[in-house]
Amino acid sequence: MPLDVDLKTKLLLLAPGFAIIIFITIGPFVFNYYMMFFRWKLYDPVYRHPVFVGLNNFITLFTEYSLFWDAYVKTFIFTLIAVPIEFVLGMLLALSLNRKIPGDRILRGILLIPLAMAPVAAGSIWRVIFNPMNGFANYFLHLAGLPPQPWNTSRSQAMLTLVVVDVWQWTPFVGIVLLSALTSLPREPMEAAMIDGASPRQVFWHVTLPLLRNILLLLLILRIIECFKTFDYIYTLTYGGPGSATTLITYRIYLDGFRRWEVGFAAAEAVLTAIIVSFIVVAFYRLMRR
Repeated sequence: MPLDVDLKTKLLLLAPGFAIIIFITIGPFVFNYYMMFFRWKLYDPVYRHPVFVGLNNFITLFTEYSLFWDAYVKTFIFTLIAVPIEFVLGMLLALSLNRKIPGDRILRGILLIPLAMAPVAAGSIWRVIFNPMNGFANYFLHLAGLPPQPWNTSRSQAMLTLVVVDVWQWTPFVGIVLLSALTSLPREPMEAAMIDGASPRQVFWHVTLPLLRNILLLLLILRIIECFKTFDYIYTLTYGGPGSATTLITYRIYLDGFRRWEVGFAAAEAVLTAIIVSFIVVAFYRLMRR
């Protein structure tokens, strides 16, 4: 017979798990929002201990600290380049696999390899590939009779190397999600459009894409958030350089919090970033829904 457990006992059994979740997730979240009102510089004798400064951290961000907004511009550029490429390639990949072809299951398994690889490991591998001295990229350029490129050591090319790594890892994710969505679409609207004389291109633009609107919106929101969270590639591939060419917003927060040791200032940057990303996501959501 099932054991009859009262509500109080159930809550007591669940309490340790909830306590761990609160400590790991909600605790740092609340602490970050608390610290954004303090000036706390671990290397400074004056601000070695937290000193309440109110909104002064945010005033400094908006009036004096141009590096923060420069990192935002670079993050927007990175997002505007990487995300459209991933969506186009992912859609082409999904359309190619949405039919019976030899070895389609093997191809789908291969697509999971970039997704299963940790971003730090992916960045380290691509750092070897893009090594200007003896990397594989310049080796193949040499075989093709082309001059070697500086890749991640050039201010003009370093951002493109980050885009290449991001596209390599996230295009399979976009393709697999779109493939799952394509296989679940109803066939009746497409068949009716083709009977009415619509070409395959017209069916895709006027029937398939509108049916994929919700999943495209979800993917777009996820990819925008992930682009603003990009850190691993930068840390392993370019270290934010050359200079600050690839210092995206997450890496700027890391530099201020764990290199300059301005903990309160970095907390204010993180909160402001979360607010800005939230506004961007809401704007895209309303635009796509409209």
